[in-house]
Amino acid sequence: MFQMYISAPTDGIALPDPEIGDIRRIETNVINRDSRGGEHLAFKDATWPNNELFSWSWALLNDTEKSALETFFITNAGLEVTIVDHNDDEWVGVLSTDTLDIRILESGCSYTVALDFIGAKV
Repeated sequence: MFQMYISAPTDGIALPDPEIGDIRRIETNVINRDSRGGEHLAFKDATWPNNELFSWSWALLNDTEKSALETFFITNAGLEVTIVDHNDDEWVGVLSTDTLDIRILESGCSYTVALDFIGAKV
């Protein structure tokens, strides 16, 4: 089960596990420079966080699940969100999707939704 909430699991939503093939990238925040002599220099402070960028997608969501995700996205855009993913890992971060990508499948009664998230593991 995949859960998203703001301060407690009771004020969030629960969705089925996302599709296989979700994307996970690591953002390490390293400063890269070339010196005057042509030497490549890289600097990373130990206090700088390593953020992870996720792209999840769900297929075959019913109308209730789609509406709950859409409402959660609209009301909590820009706020810190806690996510417990399908691997039972807990992440804190923000939803980074500009607009929620919702597509209606051919049958008309199920939806495909994609979502991006930037966060750090708790």
